[in-house]
Amino acid sequence: MGRVFKENSVLERLYESWMSESGSSEDLWSFITQIPLHGNILDCGCGSGTFTRLCAPFANHVVGIDLSSTMIHHALMMTHDPNIEYHVMDMSQFSLPMVFDRVLAMNDVLNFCTSLSQFQDVVNHVYQHLKVDGVFTFDVHHPDRMDEAGYSESGVLENIEYEYILEKDEQKLRHTFLWYESDYPTLEVIFQSLFTEADIRAVFNESLWELSVETDDGNVGFQPCEKWMIHARRKV
Repeated sequence: MGRVFKENSVLERLYESWMSESGSSEDLWSFITQIPLHGNILDCGCGSGTFTRLCAPFANHVVGIDLSSTMIHHALMMTHDPNIEYHVMDMSQFSLPMVFDRVLAMNDVLNFCTSLSQFQDVVNHVYQHLKVDGVFTFDVHHPDRMDEAGYSESGVLENIEYEYILEKDEQKLRHTFLWYESDYPTLEVIFQSLFTEADIRAVFNESLWELSVETDDGNVGFQPCEKWMIHARRKV
């Protein structure tokens, strides 16, 4: 996968505060724990380690991987659990010397895959590292979100004023940030790919995986919403 954040990214530096402001972690954690956590757990695209640390009390061992060395540094600084380890790794190419009872990829990290083939690469690597009957839990944006209009907000994070704009650009979401920490604003633009129900079903071969889908507003199945939350159980 390509680098998500640019060099010296303000968002990368403020990521933990940004995610805390969004308030999404509680809903995602509630979905994760629908299936009890146990054994060895892998957190793909772990960022600053929010879910990695939440998993620690329920696990024998937790591994967090992320492409960003800066994010892994933040995660290490905030982690004191002896059963957690972190690695700078690409979730579409990783290799670890163990298999897992559970794999997570939360906060729409799979939407950072630049193509369906890269999404397939991630799923293939997860499959290789997941025990039979193990569960891969993740969330992705609904492909039709933002069809009619964009979204914008402004605020302050860690004493830095910002403007944020979310827009749909064909089959991608464009996140635009303006950070006002000096005389001139710092511009950051991040893109995420959007995947359809057909895309997801194609990536998760039904002979290998069993999918359980819920929307972020509590409906069952691939229904209209902002996000799909999915448990994928490895069948064989």
